[in-house]
Amino acid sequence: MEREVTLLDLLQALRRAWVGLFLVALGVGLGVYAVSLSLPKRYVSQTLVFLDVAPLSLGLPELVPALGEDKGGQASSSREEALLGALVHALELTLPGLVASTGERLGSFARVDWDRERRVLALEALAPTPEEARERAERLKQEALGFLRAQVREAYREVLAAERLRAEEEASFWQKAQDRLSTSSSPVSPGVLAMVAYLETLAEVRQSWLQALLEVDGALDRLLVAQVLVPPTLPERPVAPRPLHYGVLAAMSVLLFGVLGVFLRELLRSA
Repeated sequence: MEREVTLLDLLQALRRAWVGLFLVALGVGLGVYAVSLSLPKRYVSQTLVFLDVAPLSLGLPELVPALGEDKGGQASSSREEALLGALVHALELTLPGLVASTGERLGSFARVDWDRERRVLALEALAPTPEEARERAERLKQEALGFLRAQVREAYREVLAAERLRAEEEASFWQKAQDRLSTSSSPVSPGVLAMVAYLETLAEVRQSWLQALLEVDGALDRLLVAQVLVPPTLPERPVAPRPLHYGVLAAMSVLLFGVLGVFLRELLRSA
């Protein structure tokens, strides 16, 4: 005959079995704690790097307008944020395949995190010892910055080449305009001739600067601003394993499932 099970019945069943549940949970927790002590330790070293993209007008005379400059700085800032985000995304995708100078694959011990608002790149490296973790973080920082600089060079080289070609065409246009004005039968104001000559000179200066920027070694590297905010840290405590945490979690899990088992057994007995 089936009888209704009350909360008092469940509590009485739990009172009868609590000693056994406690001992089992304590034994499992101590066992997990002991096993965790034998697991290999892992330390994490972190370094923070501030990234920014310098304007393309870096080093250009003040008379020459910045390449791609907008009247409002918001659009330019959005383009820089989008470019930095794309660079970091490319780094994340390429990280598993990047090989350090020691022959290690960076993806096996490294992680990348990007803070878009603050433009801070967080690099983390795992290792079995604190010293090795810091060394790996330093290698990760160097390899990551080298990759990003290469990506910036590749991204801006085509843009600068196109701008140089446009400046060359502008200089040629103003040269032809000056020749036509000089040989014109109609009188031309000296102010107009001076303005055309000035625009021609402006285009030539812009063309020369762009050509030098493309040819000088290391000039394009200045377009990426990388400032190390926090050098690779020397970790004091391992991030894994955490024996006490694992042991308490295992004991609590066994205790919870044990209580559920006692309640279920009492319900089946009453049926």
